[in-house]
Amino acid sequence: MELFGVSIWLFILILFLVVEGLSSALISIWFCFGSLAAWICSIFTDSIGIQITVFFLVSIVTLIFTRPIIKKLIKSKEETRTNCSLLIGESGVVTEDIDNIRGLGAVKIKGNVWTARSSNDENITKDTIVIIERIEGVKLIIRKKEEDKLCQ
Repeated sequence: MELFGVSIWLFILILFLVVEGLSSALISIWFCFGSLAAWICSIFTDSIGIQITVFFLVSIVTLIFTRPIIKKLIKSKEETRTNCSLLIGESGVVTEDIDNIRGLGAVKIKGNVWTARSSNDENITKDTIVIIERIEGVKLIIRKKEEDKLCQ
C-alpha cells in the first residue's frame, strides 16, 4: 500500500464530490464511484495501472447502468403539471363578452375569474361554456364548447 496512491484517489474523490455538489446537474457523480473504487483498490495494490483501470471501469459501468434510471426520475419530476396547467382542457363560463380586437373578455373557472381570449378570434358572449386550450401569460386561450349556453 503506497500512501501517495491512496491519498491521490481520496483527493480525486473529494474533488469530484465538490464538483457534483456545486453543480445543479449530475455531472461527475459517475466519477465519484470510480474514484471510490480506485481508492479502495489502492489500499490493496500499488499498481497504478490496475487502479486507473478500476476507476474507468467502475465509472463507465455506473454511468451505463444508472444514467437511464436517473433520467427517468428527473424526467418524471419535470413533467409535474403546475396548478395553471391543470386548467387546460377544463370547462369554464364566460363572465364578460370575449372580443379579441377590443381586448375584452373574462372566464370563470373553478371559482376564479381569468382574463380570456378566443383561440380563433371569434366573439363569444356571456354565459357561454368554453374549454381552456392553453395559457399565455395570465390569459386563458379558449374555444366554445359544443353546448352553446349555460342552462339557467
